[in-house]
Amino acid sequence: RPHTMSLKELYETHRTSQAAAKRDVENLRREALMSTSALTEALTDNVNAGVVDVFENQKKVEDAARELSDAAGALKVEASAWARDLESFDKELRAIGDFENWVKAMEHDLATLAGALEEKVGAGKKK
Repeated sequence: RPHTMSLKELYETHRTSQAAAKRDVENLRREALMSTSALTEALTDNVNAGVVDVFENQKKVEDAARELSDAAGALKVEASAWARDLESFDKELRAIGDFENWVKAMEHDLATLAGALEEKVGAGKKK
C-alpha cells in the first residue's frame, strides 16, 4: 500500500520546504544586494573618474590660459619698446634729413656770399 503522509509529516515537509525557500530567497536577496552595491560602486567610481578628468582638464586649460595671458603681456611690453625705438629712430632720421637741408642751404648761402665777395674784390681791383 502506498505510503500516506500524516498531517504532522505533511506540516513538517511544508515547514522544511518553506524554510528552504526562505533561505533561497534570503540568499538571492543578499546576492542582489551585493550585485547592486558592486554596480553602484563601479558607477560611482566611473563618474568620479570622469569628474577628476574634467577637473584636471580644467586646471590644464586655466594654466594654459594663464601662460597665454603672460605671453601676451610680455609681447605687449616688447611691442611697445619696439614702437618707442622706431619712433626715436624716425625722429633721428628726420633730424638727419633736416641737417642735410640745412647744410645745403648753408652751402648755397656761402656760395652766394662767396660769389658776391669775389665780385666786390674783382670790382675793387679794377678801380
